[in-house]
Amino acid sequence: MVKNRKASTSLEAASSPEQEHLLGEGGGALYVHLPYCVKKCRYCDFNSYAYTDQNIDAYLSSVLREAELRAPGLRPQTLFVGGGTPSFIDADRLKSFFDNLNDITGFADSVIEATMEANPESFDDETAQAVFGAGINRLSLGFQSLRNDVLLAYDRVHDVDRSFKAFESARNAGFDNINIDLIYSFPGQDLNDWLSDLESIHELSPEHLSCYELSYEPGTSLTKLRDAGRHQQNSNDFAKQMFDLTRAANSSAGYLPYEVSAFSKQGRQCQHNLTYWNSLPYIGLGAGAASWQTPYRVMNIASPEAYVGALAASESPHQEKTACSPTTILFDALMMGLRLENKGVSFEHLFNLSGLDARQHYATQWSKFIDQSMVVFVEENEGTYVRATALGYLHLDTILGELLPDDVVLTV
Repeated sequence: MVKNRKASTSLEAASSPEQEHLLGEGGGALYVHLPYCVKKCRYCDFNSYAYTDQNIDAYLSSVLREAELRAPGLRPQTLFVGGGTPSFIDADRLKSFFDNLNDITGFADSVIEATMEANPESFDDETAQAVFGAGINRLSLGFQSLRNDVLLAYDRVHDVDRSFKAFESARNAGFDNINIDLIYSFPGQDLNDWLSDLESIHELSPEHLSCYELSYEPGTSLTKLRDAGRHQQNSNDFAKQMFDLTRAANSSAGYLPYEVSAFSKQGRQCQHNLTYWNSLPYIGLGAGAASWQTPYRVMNIASPEAYVGALAASESPHQEKTACSPTTILFDALMMGLRLENKGVSFEHLFNLSGLDARQHYATQWSKFIDQSMVVFVEENEGTYVRATALGYLHLDTILGELLPDDVVLTV
């Protein structure tokens, strides 16, 4: 087995249930986007593309070039390599890419956590050992379902057997921090089947679960099928029942919810995603990647070919750069922070980000939400937090709709 580089801070340090995350306020995070897949899934609205003989080497070289321009010596707190399907790239290329990325950014000696997304059909022993040896210490596996007919309906190219084999490859390579992605509420889903599938996942004992309700995003094949009457979306009541059952089953198995779709064993929350939910700074590399450094939000060119072309011509890979207004920053921080079920967001943090006193800025709305038992103010850690109640958590869209200012630019 290839020896893994050691992160400078152990995840085991997060042993207290009150310790929501290990991130320092001033540190940065690094996201890398690898956009190619075997096939584009019908529900997917990410910036991803079915591989049709695109030049992967040129794309990887361009990402490294952007890293040299934007992240030399960054030493990020977290790294997340997403897509697309990063594991679609062969093991040797991946290892070389991560070695070069480390030479530029120094991530292997600085990260609390370095995650790579993988799909079962392209994650085997060789790939697992290569990326683990290159400094990746957390894996996110896209199981999505334990029903082969559902996987086929989702346009997934793996079967259930392959999912379990990929998980075994990860464990054998040394990964002790694994997330499994699952999607629920597909048409005709049987509740007992879903609970049985969750039980099978719990028996694998991954450190983290992400359980998403099947969503119908604009422009996806799934949404077009629904709109054409060829696909029947489940009712809101059924989706809520699935939501409640999922949270209860995961909690009883020791996977505590800490965000709308995220569940973890004690101390195993996804540190990189907590960067987003706490509105901390991050740099995104690759086609369509976003970056945030208060007050600037940057979006890269979405097309991989255009992104590669811009860097080859020594032009900026950015599609747009926006200086967000204080009210936009405040709203965005609330939109993300209220997703954190057991924490919420502190008024001090909101002020540090936006320069606005959120208690006064939204005084009328807070009074209404408190009267409706939708939010509470909590004194904690020498600060005051606003947190959604159990009722409010089910109605976050309603809460955010009333907080939305006229000049806000929705960015997430």
